Amino acid sequence: MRLFALNQLKPSAPKFTIQFPNNSTIQLVIENQAFTNNSTVNSIVYYYRVKDHYSDKWIIDGDYQLQSNLKTSIISIPPVPMPYFFDPVTYNKLNNSTLIDFQVQAVTGYYAITQKPGYIPGAPTQAQSGNGYEEITFNPAESSDWSNTQTVNLNETSTTPTPILTNNKLFLTITLSAIGIAIIILLVMAVKRRKSKLANTTKVFSKYLDLIY
Repeated sequence: MRLFALNQLKPSAPKFTIQFPNNSTIQLVIENQAFTNNSTVNSIVYYYRVKDHYSDKWIIDGDYQLQSNLKTSIISIPPVPMPYFFDPVTYNKLNNSTLIDFQVQAVTGYYAITQKPGYIPGAPTQAQSGNGYEEITFNPAESSDWSNTQTVNLNETSTTPTPILTNNKLFLTITLSAIGIAIIILLVMAVKRRKSKLANTTKVFSKYLDLIY
């Protein structure tokens, strides 16, 4: 019975898909899974590893993604916009390959955020207020098996991002639209005035004919 209980605490190998929101980001979209809360487990996190498709050497990313409260959790690679998917060191370890394998692992454990006084240890104090900082810790409990492998070809991931107007472009667009509308209004008013003058001229000419005849 004890062995059965321990096995029940082990998370399942994650299921995930890969998507490309733009030309410089890979997203691993992971299906969230349930876990049992106890004194040592209150969360589940996800790690990923990557390798050249033709190699047996995996590179494990040291950062984890905390499971979200939604149906899926997303790991973005890189976590911030960059001109390439991986840093130069990782690319070198991947042999500059464009055919890449991914796997994901789930880990249960205790996730905590603790408010600490003073300065962040090891960080420059000049940029800190000294009023304290948040310390995030995760103590792992059980790890799943690695997921099935998903392979992507980086040469076939080109996307066409939706253009985003900057403030200057947006201002220019609004200004040109306003000018265009104003021109249309002026043209309509000019046509109406011309018709009005033509009608008045016709009336005067008609009265002139009546006087003659």
